[in-house]
Amino acid sequence: MSSITARSLVAAALVLSGSSACNSNPSKSSAQATSDNGSSAATPAQAPTDKTPDACSLLTDVEAGAFLGGPANHKDEGPRDASNGNGVKVTEHRCSYRLVTSDQLGHEIYVAVYEAADRAYFDDTGTKTGNEPIAGLGEGAKGLANHVYVFNKGTMLQIYGSIPEGKTLQDVARLAIAKL
Repeated sequence: MSSITARSLVAAALVLSGSSACNSNPSKSSAQATSDNGSSAATPAQAPTDKTPDACSLLTDVEAGAFLGGPANHKDEGPRDASNGNGVKVTEHRCSYRLVTSDQLGHEIYVAVYEAADRAYFDDTGTKTGNEPIAGLGEGAKGLANHVYVFNKGTMLQIYGSIPEGKTLQDVARLAIAKL
């Protein structure tokens, strides 16, 4: 077996095992998994509400790989507080996508869903960082070359990262909002 074929098989196995590990039981996060001795992990991760889309469901590994230039896998980065002081508790749920191989070091994609963010939160986001309006993307969009904020169907997303030349994060955002 050639080394190219062997590498391809290993890459495919990693992609499949990564996606099955993340999607085997969507109601249970990795932090909620039971250890070998039967005890639960220390801190369960906060799962998105029924109305909040799972960030890892908005872009497949295959789609991410097409943007990154090779087989990719994803990781649920878990929730974090993204409140901006307006009195509404907003939680960011983020998923990261990276190449399985290291051929394109430095390229990655992040998809973040902001639970409880409304249009006012979206309008306030990034106003001081020079984000430019982006026409034709969702109900509202703004950003720069390395990140895009989108508001569509009552959901705020952020797509950011670094992808090879010739591809844009706006194209990634189009795929993600089509799944809302």
